Amino acid sequence: MLAYKAWRESQARMLISAAALIWFCALFVIFRFGARDAAHQPFVEFVADKIPAVDTVWDAVHTFIRVPAAAVLGFAALGNVAEPWRIGAALLCGTVALSSHGIKASSRLAINASPEPFSNWTASFAEDIFTGVLIWLAVSHPVAALVIAGAVVVAAALLATWIIRMLRRLLSRRVPAARPAVP
Repeated sequence: MLAYKAWRESQARMLISAAALIWFCALFVIFRFGARDAAHQPFVEFVADKIPAVDTVWDAVHTFIRVPAAAVLGFAALGNVAEPWRIGAALLCGTVALSSHGIKASSRLAINASPEPFSNWTASFAEDIFTGVLIWLAVSHPVAALVIAGAVVVAAALLATWIIRMLRRLLSRRVPAARPAVP
């Protein structure tokens, strides 16, 4: 019990210092580069992803930022077409943003639940590297990026069918009813 209490106190101290670090970084970026310079927001996110408690709060807040932003971007991208197509694009972009952000946030929440920080840091650095490589690939070699995106969609569809099949198999097992003992 004493070890658990000490662990909880260290977690509280870490959360307070992490929050102070994030506030310092955010204030530094705002005062150094200006509040309107959104190009430096990835720096704050890079730091926020490395601290488990801050990362969880960051993802929760961004659930309400990324989805509407993607919907507005999809709506604005089709400025020269009829209104129903623009609404459809907004709904599609918002849905894709919600599903991808939901997967990221839920997987990071599961990783953040571990008491050691190395899995969180490893996942965060891997995510940063993977994002950089994907952006470079999409800009430099768009056909290769399209092929990789198609492969990921096919793999996700195969994984979804496998999960559905396993769930059906699990739910179809019937537990035999217990028979009353005959005296």
